[in-house]
Amino acid sequence: MSTDLRLPARVERLERAGLTALGVVAVAALLTGGFLPWYTETVDDDDQTGRLFTRGFELFSAPSESSVEASGVLLGLSFLLLDLVTAAAVVVVVQIIAQAWRQVRFARVLAGFLIACLVGALLTTALAASAERTEVHPASILVYGVGAVLAAVLLLSRELREWWLPTP
Repeated sequence: MSTDLRLPARVERLERAGLTALGVVAVAALLTGGFLPWYTETVDDDDQTGRLFTRGFELFSAPSESSVEASGVLLGLSFLLLDLVTAAAVVVVVQIIAQAWRQVRFARVLAGFLIACLVGALLTTALAASAERTEVHPASILVYGVGAVLAAVLLLSRELREWWLPTP
């Protein structure tokens, strides 16, 4: 009976391929879900489309009048935080795919922030959906949610961590 000495290398290549596929799908879903329209709001017979990645920056394009409400500023800042957390998650997942990431604690904290931001975005979207003049697009929410959950699983799972963190 002959033993295949290449079996460990083959298993490692399959593990890397699985990790890469999971990371690519997570990054693609996060980015696609962020740029798809989340809602369409009708204001004075004018339709305004809100996207996850552009909503936070609308705060800076607001008129300099004092008519900007505190709730609008808080909402814009929360979406800006979500944008930053999403960008950090994309960078970390890409680094994991490249086997260049070693900070396990930061990955865990980032996964927690990513899930918290997802929950916040879902609650904000649910509140926006209750308004009469707002139409919510659930496909973008689903795409972003899948990306956030896959990225969090990649960052939190001990079994997957063995694939991207080299053994001492």
